[in-house]
Amino acid sequence: MNNGVLFRFNLYVDSEDPQLVIPKELREDVLAQYHNSPTGGHYGIERILQKISSKFYFTDMRKCIARHVKGCMECQRYKPENRQPAGLLQTPAPSQRFEVAAVDIFGPLPATPRGNRMDPNN
Repeated sequence: MNNGVLFRFNLYVDSEDPQLVIPKELREDVLAQYHNSPTGGHYGIERILQKISSKFYFTDMRKCIARHVKGCMECQRYKPENRQPAGLLQTPAPSQRFEVAAVDIFGPLPATPRGNRMDPNN
């Protein structure tokens, strides 16, 4: 205790800096600051755990961080592991030049401002 504030010294970490013990009612604020804020970066569980544990301590820290990160709607929506898998198209690699030729077919196109048109018969 130091002036009514509880600190913890971690014997297993090389740093001699104390960790501030966070009460239950402030845990979500700390998690939001380190994960959801513009400077937080929406990092994963291990990275957020590393950042928070360098300064703070609270019981069940890993479990609380995992629950917060897994419940983050932005992470669920935008992280690459949550996207649809790639399609089944398999493009073989050619062994020599001009082995494969491809043509894009589209049209008819509208007339240009100068009146030029695509002629589908040519």
